[in-house]
Amino acid sequence: MRRWFVSTMVCFYLMCHSLMLGYHEQTFKQERLKIISEFFPLPQSLVDDILTKYLRCATDDFAVDAVHKHWRPMGIVPDAEYGFILKFKGETLAGIWFDILSFKRCIYIKQIQTARLPNSEESKVLRTIIRSFRWERMLVRLAVEWARFYAFREVRVVRAENQKYWHEGIESRCSQFRMRYNVTAQREGFEGGEEYSKLILA
Repeated sequence: MRRWFVSTMVCFYLMCHSLMLGYHEQTFKQERLKIISEFFPLPQSLVDDILTKYLRCATDDFAVDAVHKHWRPMGIVPDAEYGFILKFKGETLAGIWFDILSFKRCIYIKQIQTARLPNSEESKVLRTIIRSFRWERMLVRLAVEWARFYAFREVRVVRAENQKYWHEGIESRCSQFRMRYNVTAQREGFEGGEEYSKLILA
């Protein structure tokens, strides 16, 4: 009940901020960061449970940070305001980005991406690690359980065809995007739709 009340108040807070005019930009950024860092922090117990479920190795070297787009790590270009960043020994592997739709008490996942890694021996190790498990499903499930924890009503995942970086003429990329967005959502229990897949939270 308490989390539902906090969630309701923060959603109202978000709506008020979105309507404010003449708000100092830097202050606005700092206030929006509080949404993910103070009002809706990512519980470590939740992270541990999800990492244990999806990883096929020891979880000690992995971590997940909750971030705002204005404080994103190197190698990540976000399409939405808030994100969870998966790291290995402090190095960024991948991220999931979403907006909070305050009026609908919903989070809308708009991007699921790996980090852009330089050509180096260390990067080869990181690429091998990210290929060893279904990181897409792990991050989507983390977002779902985080939303459920804070009593949101719905989670959406953008359809691949509506994702910002979809390229109709590049079949290999289209196939990759369908797997990353449409198939991942389906395997995590989402109901498909034309614009997005959705999961109603009990």
